[in-house]
Amino acid sequence: MANHIENCLDRRCTGCNACVAACPRDAISLKKNKEGFWYPQVDREKCVNCGLCIQGCPVYSGKEIRFLPPKSYAAWNKDDEVRKKSSSGGLFSSIADQVLRKGGVVYGAAYGEGCKVGHIRVDSPDRLWRLRSSKYVHSLITKDIYRRVAEDLKERRVFFTGTPCQTAGMITYCERMAPDHLDNLLTAEVLCHGVPSPKSWKEYLKEVAGDRKVVGANMRDKRNGWSKFYVSLTFEDGTEHAESFFDGVWGPSFFSNLFLRESCYECNFKRPTKMADLTLGDFWGAAREDELRKYDDADKGTSVVLVNSEKGEKLLKELENCYLEEIPYDCLKKGLYVLYRSSNRNFHRKWAFKQLGRKPFSEIVRHTRRNTVPVMVVRKLWMTKNSVVAKFKRK
Repeated sequence: MANHIENCLDRRCTGCNACVAACPRDAISLKKNKEGFWYPQVDREKCVNCGLCIQGCPVYSGKEIRFLPPKSYAAWNKDDEVRKKSSSGGLFSSIADQVLRKGGVVYGAAYGEGCKVGHIRVDSPDRLWRLRSSKYVHSLITKDIYRRVAEDLKERRVFFTGTPCQTAGMITYCERMAPDHLDNLLTAEVLCHGVPSPKSWKEYLKEVAGDRKVVGANMRDKRNGWSKFYVSLTFEDGTEHAESFFDGVWGPSFFSNLFLRESCYECNFKRPTKMADLTLGDFWGAAREDELRKYDDADKGTSVVLVNSEKGEKLLKELENCYLEEIPYDCLKKGLYVLYRSSNRNFHRKWAFKQLGRKPFSEIVRHTRRNTVPVMVVRKLWMTKNSVVAKFKRK
């Protein structure tokens, strides 16, 4: 049997694209499936069955994941303007700014042409704004980004951010391509609910924009505060669209898990052990716990950070423009289910994907939110079954 990544493709493939970058013969390319997600495709004419693609896969390589007794902190940037423009407390900006000031580079998700989301390289503070704020859609990491990171490591510090599967893919790749320079690699994974399809994001933009050209997007617009944030779009003609994340259209499609990637429903990285040096996220889930409520700032935002390595702990202690206070990990875990639990499969997922491009995005979302009693009962049974199956598979 051929020893290449296509033999491993199933629901666990996260689309991190580490296998594409790992291939020394460029025999693997990316192809979108019907749902709009990227999957690797092998050119059998170029493939020599070396197996490096499988070794580079964070899911199938069987790599041991590092672990430290968890330390967790509430954090926020001391610069109120930066904090306001960030998704939560602005901790990412604090870390990234320090890395840049010391001659390093930062990689993260950014909006590109037409508000498509992909990872980019930032080497100056005046471009850091492009990496701020959460992008609730799958970000493309090209093989060129992987290879540029490995090259950068030989000369400078690199701060790489992404979802847990993306950071695992980057670490696995760099361990093979730049093993003598791993001290220069600092990684941070985001607390991940799951990644929606780029196709669903495209259909949403298409409906909202109409004939206008989208030139900017913000899925965490804090114009009305941290806990009541908006999705906002800006257009070339100077107009704007803004809708409540929770009461609009895009937000409910995200939190209802309607258009997530298959791997997100049985995530291989929902475990206490982490590969990234740091885990970054919103604090407002944890703030449900009485012991942690004092850190909840509904107006400006608060970050939560988990320290997973000595490298990560050292960097946090060196931060100058950030407030940090250690908090009990057990209390944090109670409020942040995304630390250890995958998202439930939406009962309407299959139907919704079939309708993309046929019906308006808002009509699809509204249809799936009609909660008649029979539908609610069936949906609950469906989600319970999936949770039990996922737990059994992990064992």
